[in-house]
Amino acid sequence: MPMRDYIYSDTQHPLTIQPSGNVGVVYNEEAIKQSLTNILATVAGERVRSPIGSSLLRYLFRPMAKNSENDIRDVIIRDIMKHEPRLSGLEVYVRANFDKNLYDVVIIAQIAQIRRPIEVRTRLRSMTTT
Repeated sequence: MPMRDYIYSDTQHPLTIQPSGNVGVVYNEEAIKQSLTNILATVAGERVRSPIGSSLLRYLFRPMAKNSENDIRDVIIRDIMKHEPRLSGLEVYVRANFDKNLYDVVIIAQIAQIRRPIEVRTRLRSMTTT
């Protein structure tokens, strides 16, 4: 991608090496999506000298409950707002899926500087069974 076509970039995860010998890179929407995934997948305090992370883990070791949806949504919103300033108009939807023992999560936002929408869908697996 030519330099003028993107504002945000990050190394590709998992780390890949291109045929040219360069490290793989993701741009704009993909870079932001990757950032959101990293925030939610990292436990707060896990990375030395990096404040990135979430406190979601404590909810995933509790028995699943319908009333946990709002708590999980609030934590996701707080953590994204804290660690991802490139987003605006953040909306987060959480739905408990008791049959599969997980929470379905949808994150919708606007990438502020480039005015593009972004949507990330993920699942948070509960670590307990009822």
